[in-house]
Amino acid sequence: MGRTKGAAAPRNAQEDPAEQPIGPKINYEGTHKLDPERRFKSHEIEKIASEILKKELQDKVYEPELCKRSSQAVSTKISDSLKQKRYKSYKHVVVVSIGSLRERPGVYLGSRCLWNDKTDSFCTVRYQNKSLYAIAMIYGLYYE
Repeated sequence: MGRTKGAAAPRNAQEDPAEQPIGPKINYEGTHKLDPERRFKSHEIEKIASEILKKELQDKVYEPELCKRSSQAVSTKISDSLKQKRYKSYKHVVVVSIGSLRERPGVYLGSRCLWNDKTDSFCTVRYQNKSLYAIAMIYGLYYE
């Protein structure tokens, strides 16, 4: 079937059946990795965080302003130690809360996250002395 004189040529593959792809359209995925080379190991992180909490808070007495600065300092030290572990393709979040045993002997902390169970992880570490308690929540989130 040829073209007649003066007929317009087809403009795209939808108008010309000869240009239609054969078979279903193939969608290609990106070439980035979907799984980490080394996973964020909670038991390793718990040990590190526990040592830091004990070292930094063992002789401290609860004072609100002092504990505010201490929680920031402790979370920074935990974060720095995680960076040294070189968990490639992981971001981490460290939250340290310090409170008084006398004023708030029973505290419930919770968190809620949306993540991938196969790659992301978290751990919670508790420390207590005669005057204060500390809770460190550490999240390891895979990104690529």
